[in-house]
Amino acid sequence: MSLQKSYEIVDVAQAQAKVALTYDQRLLRRKKLTTTSGEGFYVDLPQTISVMAGQGFLLGDGRVVAIEAADEDLLAICCAMRGTLAIVTRHVN
Repeated sequence: MSLQKSYEIVDVAQAQAKVALTYDQRLLRRKKLTTTSGEGFYVDLPQTISVMAGQGFLLGDGRVVAIEAADEDLLAICCAMRGTLAIVTRHVN
């Protein structure tokens, strides 16, 4: 059985499957992805874009795979002086 392909991003109304992607993984053009249920599919978009939670990949058979934000570790930064936080975030970004 060959994998389905997606050439288009759509807004999700009814999704038959889900894929969880981190922030970095949501910037893509061509990639093989796997749904949360284990089904693989290919994404082949005309250009590199950043997809968002709430959008979906329209597969060749008409099904939609919803994009979810995957759990990620976050970095908490605290500074004693108000102006210091702006300087620190500039260097972290």
